[in-house]
Amino acid sequence: MSKRRTIKAIYTRSKSFTDRIQNEINLAYNLANQRDSFLMKTIAIMSLIYLPGTYLASIFGMNFFDFSMSNGLETSDMFWLYWVLTAVMTLVTVGAWVIWQEKLADQSLYLARR
Repeated sequence: MSKRRTIKAIYTRSKSFTDRIQNEINLAYNLANQRDSFLMKTIAIMSLIYLPGTYLASIFGMNFFDFSMSNGLETSDMFWLYWVLTAVMTLVTVGAWVIWQEKLADQSLYLARR
């Protein structure tokens, strides 16, 4: 009878160790995924910041500069408009993203309370 108990105890212990190892593996994967998620979020934020400027540059075609041989480099009088519109579009884009993230966080909190 004691052999059965010993075997059952060994089996239970090995099952417990297996579960523990599996949990540690899952923890390692989750930590790696969390780091990847942070990096992807950083890339997305940087894209949000630089995208409006590149978009406007492509629309304007950067015809603000005149490379004539006689006068050298001349800048258009309307060049300030590029910077103003870029700043406004960047603020609107980042602001919309922040509001969207807050809305998602509120929804997650609401669902977690249910």
